[in-house]
Amino acid sequence: MTVKRKREPIPHERRSFFAFDISGINWEQVDTARIRLNQVPSGIGFATRLPKISFVGLYGLTNSAKSEWDQDSTWETGPSMEDGVKLGALEIPRSEQRGSRILENDTLLEFLKAHKEGTVTFIIEREVSPIDGSVPSLVHAFASDLHPEVSGPALEITLKE
Repeated sequence: MTVKRKREPIPHERRSFFAFDISGINWEQVDTARIRLNQVPSGIGFATRLPKISFVGLYGLTNSAKSEWDQDSTWETGPSMEDGVKLGALEIPRSEQRGSRILENDTLLEFLKAHKEGTVTFIIEREVSPIDGSVPSLVHAFASDLHPEVSGPALEITLKE
């Protein structure tokens, strides 16, 4: 998972993107699909600057011009929610900084089946604005594959019986 920070005018906004190679899956046998993100404390910002519930959108990349992103991509050059289709949103209470967040719906499954020939990229970005104030808002964070205690993003599928 790659995390990008927006420097100005909102220095604590973040966007993350990650990818899975799904080319080896027989999608005719797949019954359900879900994305699991494991939340971890970021140590950045204050929960009081967020509404009671934050929404983090999960988007599937559809702009092929942005499909060659890498760890060195910048906020401007990396994929953004405008480069994809919204697959759903995760609800996160402002006081929660740990736990699994799961998105499972038909829209996700249809997106995966439509892009089954290679690698699919997902973008996550907070969809709510912080409450006005002079201190930064809490940054909800999700583990990457490099996290020492929690697994990174996972694509979980179940097969038809």
